[in-house]
Order: sequence, then structure tokens, then C-alpha cells
Amino acid sequence: MSNERSLLFRNREQGRYWWFKSERATYIPPIYSFLTDDEWAVMDAWYTETDQKNLAAECNVPLMCVLQGFIMGSTVKRIIQFGTSQGYSALLIGFMLRKMGLKNSFVTIDINREANKFTNKYVEKAELTEYIKVITSNSIEPTLPKYCEDYIDGKPQIIIIDSSHQYKHTLQELKLWYDYLSTNGFIFLHDTSKKAIEYDATKEGGVKKALNEWSEEFKVNYININKLTEIDAKAADLTYFDGCGLGIIQKT
Repeated sequence: MSNERSLLFRNREQGRYWWFKSERATYIPPIYSFLTDDEWAVMDAWYTETDQKNLAAECNVPLMCVLQGFIMGSTVKRIIQFGTSQGYSALLIGFMLRKMGLKNSFVTIDINREANKFTNKYVEKAELTEYIKVITSNSIEPTLPKYCEDYIDGKPQIIIIDSSHQYKHTLQELKLWYDYLSTNGFIFLHDTSKKAIEYDATKEGGVKKALNEWSEEFKVNYININKLTEIDAKAADLTYFDGCGLGIIQKT
């Protein structure tokens, strides 16, 4: 049964399983196939409990596979994430870092204390406490960059922004953290498409607007994949199979 792993998700009803129900999902994606049986058991338990408690808020397979390629393909050892949610991506990144033997390499930040307690429970269950530091704070707190730099022993090579999805807050994140990014480092922003603007509770333009305005003000180029997409990936013929979009910035 463990060999089937995520292939079994196609039989689950919840909307979070849209990728696994697609015609493309005839295989176990690399973010799951590289896990040991014990690691997969943790992820399977995580899915089961978040289903039971209606806590679905994770990012998706396309984004995690992109991150896996960057992190494991280049042995990235200093990573910061905004938007831990229930810990899905934190666990997977923790497993990557453990495979590479890189302790104290990852800080994940979320303002929700209860969500962080849930994440920490699974971090401990997965025996990843030496690889993942979970912080309860606002990602635009000015003291955070120095604290994170001390923990990961240097400037971050990758910053992942998947937090409030609000225009003003995302703009503040970019303005604060870009200066702390290492030279040649990357910022990945989830939900940069036209469709994802609806996730901005303030109705002010979301991550897409923040990324565009920040780029214009500071004269920094970026890539915004699927930026004009207005529908779900499952209803579109998208090469990058995520209608919510992905922004990528490299500091040069």
C-alpha cells in the first residue's frame, strides 16, 4: 500500500486533491517519491488529520517540485519561508534538508500561533527539529532578518513568500527582505496570477500588484509565470500546472 502513496489521493473528495485527480497525475511526484516509508507515513498522517480538522491550506505539487529542484539540485542551505500555515511545505523542505545533511538551515514564519503548534507537532513527529525553526511573528517585523540570519548562519539563499496574499503586506515583505537576500539568491512568490488576486482579503490587488509595483520602484526584473491566468489549472492547458501563478526574483 505504501508504494501507491499519493496515487490513492485521486479517490478523495476534497478540493485540495485537484492535482491528484487530474489526467496528468499518473505517477507519484518527486516530492513524495524521494521520501522514505517513515517520512511518507508522516505526510499521510498529516493529510488525514488536516482533512479531519478541515485545515487544508497547503501550496501545491507544481510549486513544491520547483522548490525541490532548486534546493536539492543546488544544495541550498539557507532558506526562509513566510506563511507556514499547517506545515505542509515546511515538512517537505525539512525532509530535503535532512537528505542533504543540512541542519539549522530553514526558518518558517507565520503569525498564527495555533497553526504553528500544529506544525511543531509534526516537525517533532518527523524528527526534524534540528532542521526546521518555526517562528510565530509577522514576516514584516524589522528584527526578524537579523534573527534568521544568525540561525541559518548567513543571508538567505532562498525566500519563499506564501503568507497573507495582501497587496500592502506583500509589498512590505519585498521591501524589507530583498536587501537581506544573498547575492544570486532567489525569492519565490506563490499566487502571482490574475486569478490569485481574489485571495487578497483587502481587495487591493494581491501579490501580482505588489510584485509589479515593487519591481518598477526598485528596478528589479522578475518572472511571473501564468500571470494572466484567470481560471484554475484543472480547467486550463497550462504548462506550469498551477493557475495561481509563480513569481521568481533573482538578486544580482
